[in-house]
Amino acid sequence: MKVRRPAVSVVIPHYNQHQYLERSVASVACQLDAMDEILIVDDNSSEAPIIKADAWIPTVRVLILPRNCGPGMARNIGVEQARHDYIAFLDADDIALSGRITAQLRALNANTDWAGCVGDFVYQRDEKKNSLATHQEQGFFEIRRKLLAGRIFAAGSTLMMKRQAFLNVGGYNPDLRVYEDWDLLIRMVFYSAVGHCGESIANISPSTRRSSKDDRLRVLRQFNERYAGLVEAKDYRRFMQALAYERASAYFHARQIWSGFLAAMAGFWYAPLIFSRRFAARIFKGLP
Repeated sequence: MKVRRPAVSVVIPHYNQHQYLERSVASVACQLDAMDEILIVDDNSSEAPIIKADAWIPTVRVLILPRNCGPGMARNIGVEQARHDYIAFLDADDIALSGRITAQLRALNANTDWAGCVGDFVYQRDEKKNSLATHQEQGFFEIRRKLLAGRIFAAGSTLMMKRQAFLNVGGYNPDLRVYEDWDLLIRMVFYSAVGHCGESIANISPSTRRSSKDDRLRVLRQFNERYAGLVEAKDYRRFMQALAYERASAYFHARQIWSGFLAAMAGFWYAPLIFSRRFAARIFKGLP
Protein backbone atom coordinates (compact mmCIF):
# COMPACT_ATOMS: atom_id res chain seq x y z
CA MET A 1 0.00 0.00 0.00
CA LYS A 2 1.42 3.38 -1.05
CA VAL A 3 1.98 5.82 1.81
CA ARG A 4 0.58 9.25 1.09
CA ARG A 5 3.18 11.96 1.44
CA PRO A 6 2.56 15.15 3.47
CA ALA A 7 0.94 18.07 1.65
CA VAL A 8 3.19 21.03 0.88
CA SER A 9 2.61 24.79 0.71
CA VAL A 10 5.07 26.60 -1.57
CA VAL A 11 5.52 30.27 -0.65
CA ILE A 12 6.76 32.63 -3.38
CA PRO A 13 7.32 36.31 -2.44
CA HIS A 14 6.95 38.61 -5.44
CA TYR A 15 7.79 42.24 -6.12
CA ASN A 16 7.81 43.56 -9.70
CA GLN A 17 9.27 40.33 -11.11
CA HIS A 18 6.46 39.68 -13.59
CA GLN A 19 8.80 38.49 -16.33
CA TYR A 20 10.06 35.61 -14.18
CA LEU A 21 7.08 34.67 -12.05
CA GLU A 22 5.29 32.25 -14.35
CA ARG A 23 8.56 30.42 -15.03
CA SER A 24 9.15 30.08 -11.30
CA VAL A 25 5.61 28.83 -10.64
CA ALA A 26 5.81 26.35 -13.52
CA SER A 27 9.09 24.89 -12.23
CA VAL A 28 7.53 23.83 -8.94
CA ALA A 29 3.88 23.29 -9.94
CA CYS A 30 4.85 20.29 -12.07
CA GLN A 31 6.22 18.63 -8.91
CA LEU A 32 3.06 19.09 -6.86
CA ASP A 33 -0.20 17.20 -6.44
CA ALA A 34 -3.78 18.39 -6.10
CA MET A 35 -3.49 18.35 -2.31
CA ASP A 36 -0.62 20.89 -2.39
CA GLU A 37 -0.78 24.65 -2.85
CA ILE A 38 1.27 27.58 -4.11
CA LEU A 39 0.98 30.94 -2.37
CA ILE A 40 2.24 33.97 -4.28
CA VAL A 41 2.62 36.87 -1.86
CA ASP A 42 2.75 40.08 -3.88
CA ASP A 43 4.60 42.76 -1.94
CA ASN A 44 2.57 45.68 -3.34
CA SER A 45 4.04 45.58 -6.85
CA SER A 46 3.30 48.40 -9.29
CA GLU A 47 1.06 45.92 -11.13
CA ALA A 48 -0.68 42.91 -9.64
CA PRO A 49 0.75 39.59 -10.88
CA ILE A 50 -1.24 37.79 -13.55
CA ILE A 51 -1.17 34.02 -13.14
CA LYS A 52 -3.26 31.44 -14.97
CA ALA A 53 -4.16 29.64 -11.77
CA ASP A 54 -6.29 27.03 -13.51
CA ALA A 55 -3.33 25.95 -15.63
CA TRP A 56 -1.77 24.07 -12.72
CA ILE A 57 -2.85 21.03 -10.74
CA PRO A 58 -2.13 22.46 -7.27
CA THR A 59 -4.18 25.33 -5.92
CA VAL A 60 -2.54 28.69 -6.68
CA ARG A 61 -3.45 31.57 -4.38
CA VAL A 62 -2.30 35.17 -4.79
CA LEU A 63 -2.11 37.37 -1.70
CA ILE A 64 -1.65 41.08 -2.44
CA LEU A 65 -0.23 43.12 0.43
CA PRO A 66 -1.60 46.65 0.97
CA ARG A 67 1.90 48.11 1.35
CA ASN A 68 5.47 47.11 0.58
CA CYS A 69 6.86 45.18 3.55
CA GLY A 70 9.95 43.47 2.15
CA PRO A 71 10.56 39.83 1.21
CA GLY A 72 10.99 38.63 4.78
CA MET A 73 7.59 39.85 5.90
CA ALA A 74 6.03 38.59 2.65
CA ARG A 75 7.34 35.09 3.41
CA ASN A 76 6.10 35.33 7.01
CA ILE A 77 2.61 36.25 5.83
CA GLY A 78 2.68 33.40 3.33
CA VAL A 79 3.53 30.91 6.07
CA GLU A 80 0.82 32.30 8.35
CA GLN A 81 -1.73 31.84 5.56
CA ALA A 82 -0.46 28.41 4.50
CA ARG A 83 -2.82 25.46 4.89
CA HIS A 84 -0.21 22.72 5.22
CA ASP A 85 2.45 21.67 7.72
CA TYR A 86 5.36 21.59 5.26
CA ILE A 87 6.54 24.89 3.77
CA ALA A 88 8.85 25.23 0.76
CA PHE A 89 10.25 28.64 -0.19
CA LEU A 90 11.03 29.77 -3.73
CA ASP A 91 11.94 33.25 -4.95
CA ALA A 92 9.98 34.63 -7.89
CA ASP A 93 13.07 34.91 -10.13
CA ASP A 94 14.49 31.46 -9.28
CA ILE A 95 13.70 27.96 -10.54
CA ALA A 96 13.02 24.77 -8.62
CA LEU A 97 14.98 21.93 -10.21
CA SER A 98 13.24 18.68 -11.05
CA GLY A 99 12.79 16.43 -8.03
CA ARG A 100 13.21 19.16 -5.43
CA ILE A 101 10.00 18.49 -3.49
CA THR A 102 10.50 14.72 -3.46
CA ALA A 103 14.16 15.01 -2.40
CA GLN A 104 13.38 17.26 0.53
CA LEU A 105 10.40 15.28 1.76
CA ARG A 106 12.53 12.14 1.57
CA ALA A 107 15.25 13.80 3.67
CA LEU A 108 12.78 15.03 6.29
CA ASN A 109 11.07 11.65 6.45
CA ALA A 110 14.43 9.94 7.02
CA ASN A 111 15.46 12.47 9.69
CA THR A 112 12.41 13.08 11.84
CA ASP A 113 14.35 15.27 14.29
CA TRP A 114 15.06 17.87 11.59
CA ALA A 115 12.94 21.03 11.65
CA GLY A 116 13.77 21.61 8.00
CA CYS A 117 16.28 21.04 5.25
CA VAL A 118 18.01 22.94 2.48
CA GLY A 119 19.80 21.80 -0.67
CA ASP A 120 22.54 22.87 -3.03
CA PHE A 121 21.87 25.25 -5.89
CA VAL A 122 23.15 26.28 -9.30
CA TYR A 123 24.19 29.93 -9.23
CA GLN A 124 23.54 31.97 -12.37
CA ARG A 125 26.48 34.36 -12.47
CA ASP A 126 25.35 36.81 -15.16
CA GLU A 127 23.03 37.45 -18.09
CA LYS A 128 24.98 34.97 -20.21
CA LYS A 129 23.74 32.29 -17.83
CA ASN A 130 27.18 31.04 -16.88
CA SER A 131 26.25 28.74 -14.03
CA LEU A 132 28.21 27.27 -11.18
CA ALA A 133 26.99 24.45 -8.97
CA THR A 134 27.59 24.62 -5.24
CA HIS A 135 26.96 20.88 -4.95
CA GLN A 136 29.82 19.18 -3.11
CA GLU A 137 28.41 16.40 -0.94
CA GLN A 138 25.96 13.58 -1.47
CA GLY A 139 23.74 12.15 1.21
CA PHE A 140 22.01 13.77 4.16
CA PHE A 141 23.92 15.87 6.68
CA GLU A 142 23.26 18.55 9.30
CA ILE A 143 24.24 22.06 8.26
CA ARG A 144 25.01 23.67 11.64
CA ARG A 145 28.81 23.79 11.44
CA LYS A 146 28.92 24.75 7.76
CA LEU A 147 26.26 27.42 8.32
CA LEU A 148 28.13 28.99 11.23
CA ALA A 149 31.28 28.99 9.09
CA GLY A 150 29.45 31.15 6.55
CA ARG A 151 28.43 28.71 3.86
CA ILE A 152 25.60 30.10 1.74
CA PHE A 153 22.49 27.90 1.59
CA ALA A 154 20.09 30.31 -0.21
CA ALA A 155 17.18 29.51 2.10
CA GLY A 156 14.85 31.75 0.08
CA SER A 157 14.79 29.14 -2.68
CA THR A 158 16.08 25.91 -1.11
CA LEU A 159 14.50 25.74 2.35
CA MET A 160 11.68 23.35 3.21
CA MET A 161 10.64 23.28 6.84
CA LYS A 162 7.88 22.39 9.22
CA ARG A 163 5.47 25.27 9.58
CA GLN A 164 5.31 25.22 13.36
CA ALA A 165 9.11 25.25 13.68
CA PHE A 166 9.24 28.33 11.44
CA LEU A 167 6.65 30.07 13.60
CA ASN A 168 8.41 29.02 16.82
CA VAL A 169 11.66 30.78 15.84
CA GLY A 170 9.78 33.90 14.79
CA GLY A 171 10.12 33.49 11.04
CA TYR A 172 12.14 35.95 8.99
CA ASN A 173 13.27 39.16 10.68
CA PRO A 174 11.26 41.76 8.70
CA ASP A 175 13.75 44.50 9.60
CA LEU A 176 16.55 42.82 7.63
CA ARG A 177 17.04 43.42 3.91
CA VAL A 178 20.44 41.73 3.87
CA TYR A 179 21.59 38.43 5.44
CA GLU A 180 17.97 37.58 6.28
CA ASP A 181 18.38 33.96 5.11
CA TRP A 182 21.49 33.50 7.22
CA ASP A 183 19.77 35.04 10.23
CA LEU A 184 16.78 32.69 9.93
CA LEU A 185 18.94 29.58 9.58
CA ILE A 186 21.15 30.55 12.52
CA ARG A 187 18.10 30.87 14.75
CA MET A 188 16.80 27.58 13.41
CA VAL A 189 19.97 25.60 14.17
CA PHE A 190 19.95 26.98 17.72
CA TYR A 191 16.33 25.79 18.02
CA SER A 192 16.51 22.38 16.32
CA ALA A 193 18.47 20.28 13.87
CA VAL A 194 18.43 21.50 10.26
CA GLY A 195 19.70 19.29 7.46
CA HIS A 196 20.72 19.11 3.83
CA CYS A 197 19.05 16.82 1.32
CA GLY A 198 22.32 16.14 -0.54
CA GLU A 199 21.10 17.32 -3.95
CA SER A 200 21.04 20.46 -6.09
CA ILE A 201 17.44 21.64 -6.02
CA ALA A 202 17.29 25.21 -7.40
CA ASN A 203 18.65 27.62 -9.99
CA ILE A 204 19.48 30.88 -8.20
CA SER A 205 19.72 34.27 -9.88
CA PRO A 206 21.95 37.05 -8.49
CA SER A 207 20.06 39.28 -6.11
CA THR A 208 18.70 42.48 -7.63
CA ARG A 209 18.95 44.12 -4.21
CA ARG A 210 22.21 45.92 -3.51
CA SER A 211 22.73 46.61 0.16
CA SER A 212 25.12 49.35 1.14
CA LYS A 213 28.36 48.75 2.98
CA ASP A 214 26.97 50.47 6.07
CA ASP A 215 23.84 48.29 6.07
CA ARG A 216 25.90 45.13 5.79
CA LEU A 217 28.31 46.16 8.54
CA ARG A 218 25.43 47.16 10.82
CA VAL A 219 23.74 43.76 10.46
CA LEU A 220 27.03 41.93 10.95
CA ARG A 221 27.55 43.83 14.22
CA GLN A 222 24.08 42.74 15.29
CA PHE A 223 24.93 39.12 14.48
CA ASN A 224 28.07 39.39 16.58
CA GLU A 225 26.11 40.80 19.52
CA ARG A 226 23.21 38.33 19.24
CA TYR A 227 24.82 35.06 18.28
CA ALA A 228 28.56 34.97 19.09
CA GLY A 229 27.80 34.25 22.75
CA LEU A 230 25.46 31.39 21.80
CA VAL A 231 27.93 29.56 19.57
CA GLU A 232 29.65 26.55 21.10
CA ALA A 233 33.37 26.95 21.78
CA LYS A 234 34.30 24.50 19.00
CA ASP A 235 32.46 26.64 16.44
CA TYR A 236 33.32 30.11 17.76
CA ARG A 237 36.33 30.71 15.52
CA ARG A 238 34.41 29.45 12.48
CA PHE A 239 31.64 31.94 13.16
CA MET A 240 33.97 34.88 13.77
CA GLN A 241 35.73 33.98 10.51
CA ALA A 242 32.40 34.11 8.71
CA LEU A 243 31.60 37.57 10.08
CA ALA A 244 35.07 38.83 9.12
CA TYR A 245 34.71 37.37 5.62
CA GLU A 246 31.44 39.25 5.09
CA ARG A 247 32.96 42.46 6.47
CA ALA A 248 35.82 42.11 4.03
CA SER A 249 33.36 41.59 1.18
CA ALA A 250 31.43 44.73 2.18
CA TYR A 251 34.59 46.83 2.25
CA PHE A 252 35.93 45.47 -1.03
CA HIS A 253 32.61 46.15 -2.80
CA ALA A 254 32.80 49.72 -1.48
CA ARG A 255 36.38 49.92 -2.84
CA GLN A 256 37.79 50.46 0.64
CA ILE A 257 40.68 48.14 -0.03
CA TRP A 258 42.71 48.68 3.13
CA SER A 259 39.73 48.10 5.43
CA GLY A 260 38.84 45.03 3.36
CA PHE A 261 42.38 43.71 3.70
CA LEU A 262 42.32 44.13 7.48
CA ALA A 263 38.97 42.34 7.74
CA ALA A 264 40.28 39.54 5.52
CA MET A 265 43.34 39.15 7.72
CA ALA A 266 41.07 38.86 10.76
CA GLY A 267 39.07 36.13 9.04
CA PHE A 268 42.25 34.28 8.11
CA TRP A 269 43.47 34.52 11.70
CA TYR A 270 40.29 32.99 13.10
CA ALA A 271 40.12 30.02 10.69
CA PRO A 272 42.85 30.07 8.03
CA LEU A 273 41.85 26.94 6.11
CA ILE A 274 38.12 27.73 5.96
CA PHE A 275 38.74 31.36 5.02
CA SER A 276 41.26 30.44 2.31
CA ARG A 277 38.88 27.95 0.72
CA ARG A 278 36.01 30.45 0.69
CA PHE A 279 38.19 33.23 -0.67
CA ALA A 280 39.54 30.99 -3.45
CA ALA A 281 36.02 29.87 -4.41
CA ARG A 282 34.97 33.51 -4.61
CA ILE A 283 37.94 34.59 -6.73
CA PHE A 284 38.29 31.64 -9.09
CA LYS A 285 34.73 30.29 -9.32
CA GLY A 286 32.62 33.37 -8.63
CA LEU A 287 30.61 31.62 -5.93
CA PRO A 288 28.66 33.91 -3.59
